[in-house]
Order: sequence, then structure tokens, then C-alpha cells
Amino acid sequence: MYSNSMILVIFHSVLTTLTGWYDSSALSRIVRAVAGFFKRLWDSSIIKRLMTSGGSGVEGLLEASLPGRLAGRLSAWAASEPKNRFWEKGFVLGGLGDVLGSIPYTSCRSFGLTLITFAAAAIPFNRAGLWLYLFCAAGAAGAVLCLINRSFYDLFGTSYVIKLIAGFFGFEGELCAEDKPARRFHIFYAALGLALGLMFGFLDMNTFIMAAGGLVGGALVLYKTEIGVFTTAFLIPLVPTKLVMGLCAVTALSYFIKVVIVRGGTAVFKLRLLDALGLLFGIMLVYGVMISYRPAGSFVAAVIYIPSILFFIAARNTLRTKKMLFAAISLMALAGLLVSLYGLYQQVTGSFIETVSWIDDELFEQATARIYSTLDNPNVLGE
Repeated sequence: MYSNSMILVIFHSVLTTLTGWYDSSALSRIVRAVAGFFKRLWDSSIIKRLMTSGGSGVEGLLEASLPGRLAGRLSAWAASEPKNRFWEKGFVLGGLGDVLGSIPYTSCRSFGLTLITFAAAAIPFNRAGLWLYLFCAAGAAGAVLCLINRSFYDLFGTSYVIKLIAGFFGFEGELCAEDKPARRFHIFYAALGLALGLMFGFLDMNTFIMAAGGLVGGALVLYKTEIGVFTTAFLIPLVPTKLVMGLCAVTALSYFIKVVIVRGGTAVFKLRLLDALGLLFGIMLVYGVMISYRPAGSFVAAVIYIPSILFFIAARNTLRTKKMLFAAISLMALAGLLVSLYGLYQQVTGSFIETVSWIDDELFEQATARIYSTLDNPNVLGE
């Protein structure tokens, strides 16, 4: 399939040529020399010897401490197979777990019913104009999905593009790894579409987008924690901090549910030095809120830091391979590129709000404006 595609062949040829040019360039030699210098500096440092010296180092002391022993028991608990899967027997938790775990194998008809019921519930609130056409288009798309009536695995399970994407994110062996018959959750997805349609009618647009996005995104993150990690890595500089903190909290919740409740799967837990320091900082934050003269302000700061700490622990244990780590770093770099391009667009077109308080006439006499891209502050953009 790869060899028969002219576009992929041309892309591969161009990429190989550019890579060869870079490898033979002076810039590549300089980068390798600088990287080698810092590697030799790190290899000979006392900090590395302390952190990697086994039982006699910091890691050994951490494992022998009370928090380390508790973390070891939690790690063993996460790896063990639960004797009584009580959540699978419950109507709500068991049904929700079955729905989330079967997303790749769910029939398109179920998703089509979501679009149809959403359009049917939303049309009475917007019977004219562009919205009416959009709802009709959504209903028509739902009807097409109902006619297809095949699962994601049946349609794309053997697709080269899907395998390529899954391989980039490092879980090609987990995505659609089993050949299962299509599942049907028509009532659940029809009710979901009805709920979304009513939400659209009674909520303003911004609130609806946040609520619907949170509902769908939360379900995907609960299905696979890696989705939350990769999404957060990409959206950090692109969306408001509140949304990032919410995504961090949902991702951490998904991870700890898999560690503490589900168990026996791919989720592992191992406490490292940075994790312990982060948890210690979180405990200090909670204590600071309790003794603060202004608990409300301290609580806001704690709400920002604590989900970030838990997200770090979840991400470090979730990104199990170098390929996954590379994918997360690549998404962060891509997001940084988009932020930079948007900042250049602001500079060229002047489509941004000029704020006098951001300009220091004494240090920068010729500066008349400062761009801020998606970060709302030029200082943050510069950092």
C-alpha cells in the first residue's frame, strides 16, 4: 500500500533528503557537540550518582521509607488481578465501563443515532437560519452512519493510516488489538444525543461547547488515559488555564481509577523521587490552605497546583515507552510552533490589543507594541 501511493513516496523522498542535508550540515555537528557536552556533564555529576546508585542512593532511601513502602504496596496492588470486580456487576458502573471499553468496536449506527436525536432535540430551539441547515446536515450524517452500521475496527482496523497514527503515539498494539464483533448501544447513544440537544437549547454557546466538549473529552480520557496526556501536552499554550487544569484533573482521575479500582491492566504505578517531591509540595499546599489568613486565595492556588502534580505522576507512569514520550514532546513542539506563527500573524497584521502597561519606554524606546499570541501576556509568550 505504501509503495503504491505517489504522495507518500514523494513525502518520504523529500523527508529523507532533508534529513540527509541536516545530518551533514554544520548545524547538526554543533547540536551533537553541545548535546554530548551536557551528557558528559550529567554522567559525571553527583546528582546522577545519588539518583541512580540503587539501594545506597536517594531512590533506595525513598523505597525504604514509609511513603516508599506504601507506594510499593500500591504498585503491587495495581499490578494484581482483582478477585471481585464489583464495578462490573453494577448497572451504572458496569454499563458505563462496557460502553467506554467498547468504543472502537461500537457500531456506527449508535453514533448515528446520537447525531439524529441531537438534531431532533435542537431544531425546536432554532427553526430558521444557518443553524437549521446545520442540524439537518447533522441528522443526514447520522442517517448515513446508521446505514453503514459497522464498527470503527471493521472500517479502519487494518488501515495503514490508522496504524501509522497509532504507531506514532506508541500504542499500535493496544488500539483495536482484538477482532471483536460490532457492539450496539443504541439506547445509550440516542439518550446522549437527546441530552446534548437539550443542553444546546437551554445553554449559551460558550457554556454548551465547554459542557459538551468536557463530556465527550472526559469519556475518551476515561477510556484511555493516554488521550488525556497527549491532549494536554498539545493544548497547554492554546486554551485557558482553567480548561487545562480541568483536563489535568480528568486525566489524573482516569489514571488513578485504573490503578486503584480496575487494576491488572496496562496502568502501572511507581513512585520516583520527583513524584515524592511533588506529593510533598502538594501536602504543604493543603496545610498552607488550612492555616492561611486568606483561605479563599490560597485554595485557588492549591486548585491550580494539585491537579498539575497529580497529572505529572499520571503522565510519567502512562508514557511507558520512549515512543510515547517522543509523541508528547512532539505535540508540545507543534503547539509552540502554532503559538509562534499566530504571534507573527499578529505582528504583521496588527490584529491584537495594544496595552501601554506592557511597554517599558526606558528599556525599549523604539517598541510601540508587544504581541502576546494565544497567551494573553507578552511576558508569558517570551518565556
